[in-house]
Formats: sequence, structure tokens, C-alpha cells
Amino acid sequence: MGIRFRIRHAGDGRRGGVVLALSGPAKRQCRELVGFVKSSFFKVRRFHDEEDLRQQLRDWHREVNQERPCRATGIIPALRLAEEAPRLRTLKVQPEQLALRIPVYVGPTGTVLHEGHAYSMPPEAISMPATLYLYGQRVRIVAGRYEAGTSPKVFCAGEFFVAGARAAMVAAVSGNAASAI
Repeated sequence: MGIRFRIRHAGDGRRGGVVLALSGPAKRQCRELVGFVKSSFFKVRRFHDEEDLRQQLRDWHREVNQERPCRATGIIPALRLAEEAPRLRTLKVQPEQLALRIPVYVGPTGTVLHEGHAYSMPPEAISMPATLYLYGQRVRIVAGRYEAGTSPKVFCAGEFFVAGARAAMVAAVSGNAASAI
């Protein structure tokens, strides 16, 4: 069956972030993990302040990962990791280079709408299908030979505009491309 994800933005767009909502067996496993943390860490401890919570959390991590056998396997997780380490391979793609690919459309105003945020595109890309590459800290949009999103963005009134895109859009709409700044 596999894992199915529902993708949505987290936060207000300035912080970035993506929330992956699990479904099926993965959702059950996640629920069980949350229940384990609640019952074996939070419900059985009291915290005097934030530093005390952090110290108890470090101690608990050490205990569950290096001392206590897992209920499912009966093996201490640190020993299991050492046992499986020779079979693990390094990732071919670094996490900061990994992007979700989302099909989008460049609208008549030269913007791509995704999850309530508008991203500007060059005026020549109007009405073209595009692909939005959603990275952890940035967005890149490709529509045919036109690309946007690798330049720094300015956030204003709910829209992300690539530097200089507003002037190019006004020039294209007015029919005077030579006045683009």
C-alpha cells in the first residue's frame, strides 16, 4: 500500500516549513509513537523549569536509546543501529537539495498561487503550466524556459515578488518592454 502524504505549508510563509500529514499504517505508527512519548516521559515526570525539562529529556533519550530494550524487537536500539550500520548507505541527495515537485499554473497576472501564497513569474510565462520546487528554505518555479525563485524575494501583502519582477510586469502589461527596470 505504501505511505501517502498530504502536503501543506506551515506558518505564514516567512518561516517556511512543510507539514506532511500521514495516512494509513504510518498514521497509526505515528500515533503510537506519540502515545509512547506521552506515557513514558511526560506523564511520569514533573518539571521545575525549562532547563529541568531539557535535562530530563536528555536522560530519557539516553535511557530509551542505549539502555532499555525496545518492546517490539526486544533489542536495545543502539545495539540494533550498530548491527544494521554496515547495510546503511549515505544519501545521494542532501536534505537541503531535496525538493517536492508540485505542478502549478502561471495565472493571467503572472503569478503562481500555491497554498495561499502568490509567487511572481516573468510576464512571458503568463498562462503556462509550471513546476514549483518546494525546498525547505526556498521555492523555485520553472515554466518552460522561464524560471523564478532563485533570486531573493520580497514579502508584501501576501505575495512573493522576485526583485525587478513588478517593473517587468507593469512594462509587459502596458506594452512597453523597453521601460522595464
